[in-house]
Amino acid sequence: GESSAAAMPSIVPLFIVTTVVSSLNTVYFKRMLNCYKSSPEVQPHDYAVFVSVFDILLWAVLMSGAQRARGASSVLRFSRRSLLKAAAVDQLGTVLASMGGAYVPGQMQVLLNQAVLPITMILSFALGRHFHARQVAGAAVVMAGAISAVR
Repeated sequence: GESSAAAMPSIVPLFIVTTVVSSLNTVYFKRMLNCYKSSPEVQPHDYAVFVSVFDILLWAVLMSGAQRARGASSVLRFSRRSLLKAAAVDQLGTVLASMGGAYVPGQMQVLLNQAVLPITMILSFALGRHFHARQVAGAAVVMAGAISAVR
């Protein structure tokens, strides 16, 4: 109705800001990994993994502080155990991306990141989740765009 049409213009700037920030984050992440890349001329190291783990701990501290600042009165409507599982898997992905990211070209990292969507859909389907044709088509468009951008 009318209220959704009125809300649409306020979404556009948020979409633009989110897109720009996400792009800058991807470029920054790749540059950071390249800085901490181990080379054969120097003692081999895993500084990228250290930075990634530090990032994880920093976010944990920041999110804990934000939760405490809001007060204990906020009621969570979801299981903290489920959130912890999702966060652990997400951070495992970050650590693995840090380990290999310095050795993978930036374009390929974009393709790998976009591949998460269809792979997640396939795994979800194997676990009994069903998707509408629009959702499958959307995942196909994302993959087609990522593949065409790499070529």
